[in-house]
Amino acid sequence: MFTPPPPCILIVEDDEAMLALMERFLRRGGYTTATTVTAEAALTAIAESAPSLVIVDYMLPGEMNGLELIDHLQKCHPEIPTLFISAFGSPDLCRTARNGGATDCLIKPFNMVTLMERVATLLARPDTTPPA
Repeated sequence: MFTPPPPCILIVEDDEAMLALMERFLRRGGYTTATTVTAEAALTAIAESAPSLVIVDYMLPGEMNGLELIDHLQKCHPEIPTLFISAFGSPDLCRTARNGGATDCLIKPFNMVTLMERVATLLARPDTTPPA
């Protein structure tokens, strides 16, 4: 019997400790992960192999911030859900992220259980089509 591979989650986060923590929890939850620290590297990774979900931090090194990456993903890959995360949390920033195409938003610091719940909910959405 064929068992589909677990969903792959791309984490775009420049804080090494936060990146390692999210990656560890997601892998324990049965997901595969890929990581990048810049939006530009994320776009390359997505072009090579589309993930099931992208977690995007707001402040990133390089030419693009997280909001710009989400805007690009919304235009080029609207089928991929995105979870926007930021330490610069405010309802206005989450609203801006959602208006730009983010599927959901979490403000740092957040509990890893909450992250896992949000990821499961986003991957279970009926309008989310797994990448081919």
